[in-house]
Amino acid sequence: MQRLLIVVSLVATWLAHQPISCAADSLTVEADFEGASVCVLEIDEATRSGCEKIGTGTSQLLEILAKHRRPCGASPIFSQPRSVSFMPGGDPVRGWPCWWYFRVGGITPGETITLRLRGSTAAVAKQKPLSAVWAMPDHAAYSIDGETWLHTEKGQRQDEWMLYTLKPDAASVFVAWGPPTRQALPRSSCVT
Repeated sequence: MQRLLIVVSLVATWLAHQPISCAADSLTVEADFEGASVCVLEIDEATRSGCEKIGTGTSQLLEILAKHRRPCGASPIFSQPRSVSFMPGGDPVRGWPCWWYFRVGGITPGETITLRLRGSTAAVAKQKPLSAVWAMPDHAAYSIDGETWLHTEKGQRQDEWMLYTLKPDAASVFVAWGPPTRQALPRSSCVT
């Protein structure tokens, strides 16, 4: 029994000096494909409650392990959804300045992420920029495979921002103002 206590104490002491690792990758934004358009303002990785340093005592270790116990293979715990803040990256000379379309990577399948959209500052024909509402559909479009498109829940307006949340079952997701069309492929349709 005394040996068991010594082993548990040694393991607890070792663990006390190790951070709890978080399995989730950092969020990334990719716009290196045809039709992509985005100006990334910020990627907020949010505080992950499962990433704090473990305390120094065995009782603190057991408390933290009990607090963060999840079934094997479960997603990391996030205290708030991670988010991407962006605005349309369209050039008014080449197209619609309110268009946005990009891919978000580094998602843990089943994780909720938030898209925070601000209106474009691009001026059309050297005049003032279009109203932000032109860049903010009620529902954003998203796709796991780039072919089948779905709508997010209705976005929530928050001052000059529109917030969309989604919970994809994949490590990356395409998001857009609406389903993009491609001349060489059949037109994608949005499923509601």
